[in-house]
Formats: sequence, structure tokens, C-alpha cells
Amino acid sequence: MRIAIVTQELMHNYGGTLQAYAMQEALRRLGHDPVTLDYFPRMAKWYYLLTQVNMLRYYLMRDRKHKFFPYPKKERRPEFAGFMNKHIVLTHPVNKYTVSLLRKCRAEAIVVGSDQVWRKVFHSDRVQEDLFLKFARRVKMPKVAYAASFGTDKWEFSDELTARCACLAREFKVISTREASGVELCRRYLGVEAVQMPDPTLLLDKEDYAGLCCDIPVTAEPFLLAYILDMDADKRQCVEQFAARMGLKVRFCTADSDANMSVEQWLAMFRDARFVITNSFHGTVFSIINNKDFFSIVNEKRGTDRFVSLLSHFGLNGRLLNVIHQLPEDVTSLDWRQINATREKWRKTGIDFLESNLSRK
Repeated sequence: MRIAIVTQELMHNYGGTLQAYAMQEALRRLGHDPVTLDYFPRMAKWYYLLTQVNMLRYYLMRDRKHKFFPYPKKERRPEFAGFMNKHIVLTHPVNKYTVSLLRKCRAEAIVVGSDQVWRKVFHSDRVQEDLFLKFARRVKMPKVAYAASFGTDKWEFSDELTARCACLAREFKVISTREASGVELCRRYLGVEAVQMPDPTLLLDKEDYAGLCCDIPVTAEPFLLAYILDMDADKRQCVEQFAARMGLKVRFCTADSDANMSVEQWLAMFRDARFVITNSFHGTVFSIINNKDFFSIVNEKRGTDRFVSLLSHFGLNGRLLNVIHQLPEDVTSLDWRQINATREKWRKTGIDFLESNLSRK
């Protein structure tokens, strides 16, 4: 079955890129033919010209508070574009979702997810409605939400948007959310039933990701990986002090505008690290997949409930810290045998969900 995937805009985030890869790979292994709709909005040239005309008007009025600016070029960095070109099937980049795009890619079903596709603070109302498949409302095909995330246990939609999205949600064949709280949000605010499913990255195994970075030499010297988003001097100092107590050197990395390594190199860091400290959801996921001792730091800006829901499922609540200053003096070992058994059971649940809801029968 040709399946169109609707997900977050893919830019310079390692977790976002890898969940898109994992979603496609899981579907391919079930015999499907997936393609991700490449929502990659750019400023329209007519709009840019209009803003510049307005700037000229202000300039002639001697209003120097408004400045001319060059046409914003939006491009993916080579480190991410190379991985996507090699491993993720994408449509041509589009400024908005359309029915014609579904027709061009010959879609027979649509999967929404994963990542924070339903996190309202990240999207305009128009985009949020399309992430509930408003653009495909008149299309008769199975619509499945897989591990769609609200990113928080608080409802962020306005009353008007809630009403519109509730109507759209009822058109889905089935809805699953990534966080346990998302199940309750769907019931209470959208009036639909949902189930919890694992993030797509958890549908693959450690060996699957190792194969992607097999060309990256293994780092023999033990090190602590600090994958920290929104890094600052205070966080850096806390990590360095903790690593010193453990007798480990530190390797720092981050994402988004400060990303400085390829997706393959990022995967190799988790493969080789002795210990991980992260405030990233997917940094936490890949610590678990690779059986690395870790601590996760609550990242309120990007969504706290994501961490709570994930770690609660594995019984790892003790590895979540509210602030980085809580890094302990001593660290106890984790029971990876039990954790891996839980992960395998959850992985099978996710695969069964996709298989049963995307069957041609």
C-alpha cells in the first residue's frame, strides 16, 4: 500500500529526522510503500516583494526603525539533507499540504505522526488543522494517527480550534498518541478514543541504527555524551563536574541551528558513549535503545510530559531530574534485561497496531 506520511517539518533536529526514517522503515518492513510529504514552507516571493515595498514607504517617511532585509533562503544543512536523500523517501518540498500532492504520490492511506505534530504552540491554526488532515477531508482513504504527540498534558488549543479539530479527529480510522496523557486529551477535548503507542524510533532495534553509522570509526576512549538542547554555561559546568566525578571526558553536542555533525555521527555518539546526559526526548530514547546509563533533564520549554510518559513506561522515573543541578554523586546500574524485554513488547505492540490498521482487508 502506498502510504503518505504527515509529520513535523524536517529540518535540523536529529530526533525528528530519525523518527521520520523509523516510521518509513517500519512500514517498509510491513510491505508498504511509504512517502513523507515534505512540508518545507518558504516565504513567497510576492510576499517578500510586498514587505520590501512597505519598507521603502517607511524609509521615505524617514522611519529608520524598519529595515530592508535580503530574501530569506531556507535550506537544509548537508549533514541532514544527505541522510534524508539517502534514507527517507520525500515528495518535492511544498509550502502547504494539498489534495493534489496526495494524488501525485498515489497515496492509498495517510499516517500522521509522530513527534509533536499536535503541539499547538509550534503551529498556526491553519497548519494545525492540516496536521489533523483538513486538507484531505474529502479524500476517502484510511487515516491513521500513529504516536501523535501533544508534547504536554495541558490543552493548548482555543475553543474554536478545538471544535474544528474534534470534527477532523472523528474522521480518523484510529488514533494513537505517544504520551499516556494524550489519550486523555483526545477523549476530553476531541471526543475520540485513542491508545498509547511507542515513538517510531522504538520500532527499530539497536542493530538497525548501528547499520546506519557502521562507517563511523568506534571511539575506544570512554566518554560521557552530553546531548543538551538550549545549552548554556551553567549546564556545561554541571555536566563537566559530573563527568569528572565519574572519570570520563565529555563530548558535547546539540541540535537545530547549532547542530554540527551528521545524523550518522550522532548515532555513533550514542553507540560509543559510556554515559549520557540529555534534556532531549529522543536523546533519552536512544540512550535506552543503546543500553546506556543516562540521566534525562526536564526540558519544560520543549515539553515535560514527553519524558514523564516515556520513562514511566520503562520504570525509569528515577533517571529524570527536574534540574541539571540534581545530578547525583553515585549512580546505580540499570536492569537492562528487564528494560529490553519491556521495549521489545512495546515494539511489537506498535508494529501490530500499524499492521492491523493499514491492512488492505
